[in-house]
Amino acid sequence: MLFSVLLRGCQTNPYPDRYQFVMMPVDYMNEMGAVQYGQTLQDPKVSQSRDPKETEPVKRVAARIIEAAKRSKYAETAISFDWEITVIKDDNTKNAWALPGGKIAVYTGIFPMAKTEAGLAAIMGHEVIHALAQHGGERMSQGLVAQVGMTAAAILLSTQGGNPALG
Repeated sequence: MLFSVLLRGCQTNPYPDRYQFVMMPVDYMNEMGAVQYGQTLQDPKVSQSRDPKETEPVKRVAARIIEAAKRSKYAETAISFDWEITVIKDDNTKNAWALPGGKIAVYTGIFPMAKTEAGLAAIMGHEVIHALAQHGGERMSQGLVAQVGMTAAAILLSTQGGNPALG
């Protein structure tokens, strides 16, 4: 039974053409992404930029990335995403991220590092591919299996007279 569960979680990631273990359903991951995105935007410490000098380049780059994704080997996933893009006004945070379901945030602190729209595209594209390739679901699946394995080992040790502290 365990083997069939593990086998069912295996799929091929189309670009590196490697197997990946993803047990989390896509809909579940997309919902988690939407919830996290919403929580981030509702955080009173988070301020969304309305400055066109900051938002317009991000929107242009995101539109090109999304259109390219919809023509890629990830097209089915990209088409299914409910894409949303936000620029967060935080000049001290040099970060950008993309969540499952197509939720993207770019912090204004990344602009000096990106320098140009091409640099911004490299950063954003990198983040978007993580979401399209289901890397978050893959990591969660690996963590779940590790946790189940550790729990099983602890139970086995406790039933075999093992040291409880070791468990």
